[in-house]
Amino acid sequence: MTPIRRSGVTVLVVSAVLALTSCGTSTEMNCSGSSQCAGDRNDHREGGAADDGQAPAEAATHAPQGDGSPKADESGFTTLYKDRNLKVGLAFPNNCYDTFVDFDKGRAWSADDRGDDEAEINLKSCYVEFGQYINARSAGFSDIQHPDARQCMEASQTGGLQTIEGWDAVYEQKPIKQGMTLCIETELGNIARAEVTEATWKLYDDGVHRPFYIFKTTAWKPEE
Repeated sequence: MTPIRRSGVTVLVVSAVLALTSCGTSTEMNCSGSSQCAGDRNDHREGGAADDGQAPAEAATHAPQGDGSPKADESGFTTLYKDRNLKVGLAFPNNCYDTFVDFDKGRAWSADDRGDDEAEINLKSCYVEFGQYINARSAGFSDIQHPDARQCMEASQTGGLQTIEGWDAVYEQKPIKQGMTLCIETELGNIARAEVTEATWKLYDDGVHRPFYIFKTTAWKPEE
């Protein structure tokens, strides 16, 4: 810029013509080498989507503060899981497959190996054992439609749910029926409430009736 003096007043003549467009638009000539424009671009990106389409770091969902472990409620029980549907049936009834229900872990599965040590209910069709086997500290039925943890613990101590050997005997007795609520205290001391939402029987090619159950299951751990 060249200073020119007129009547004692200094007038600055700008050698470059200002462009009509400002920083941050499609015209980049005024922003070339300008730290101010770079700052404007950065300011424009904060709080919006990044160039790669991902949300900015500030928008990420953070885990709640604390150790993240479940806490016991006022009744003295901690909920391990809630209303989990466990489907229990013999996947391959004409082969050597057992079906297991592990209420501590909240899962049901079929396998050609024996899982008695970790499963509270075992539908057996392998080896020399056939029928419905119970492996728990205690297992019973609740007369209350939707028992809480303590009510279910008390109901489990009735001992009404027991092992029945032989599929003919299980079919004749049908110990688990739709609408029932099973209450089980596992070997680890957890309490499981299994509401029977489905209980059906099927006659297979070998002439044996076998069941299929769906348990809507909630499990608690007593406060130590």
